[in-house]
Amino acid sequence: MGRQIKYLTAIQLFNLFGMNEIRYTKDKKKKVKAFGLGIASVLLILLFQFYIGGYAYVLTTVGMADLIPTML
Repeated sequence: MGRQIKYLTAIQLFNLFGMNEIRYTKDKKKKVKAFGLGIASVLLILLFQFYIGGYAYVLTTVGMADLIPTML
């Protein structure tokens, strides 16, 4: 039962994000666009993580570490 739920979830996520269309298309423009969007998303996530880490570090050095969960 668990394996079937895992497969069904994977299929639904592929369908939701259009991965099958990107995976099986012959159009290079769509593939390049999807790849660029993926790279931009990863860079945005990394930027956000560094921002949050820096913010937490500054709050810790100022002595307000107990405010980190509240502020974030």
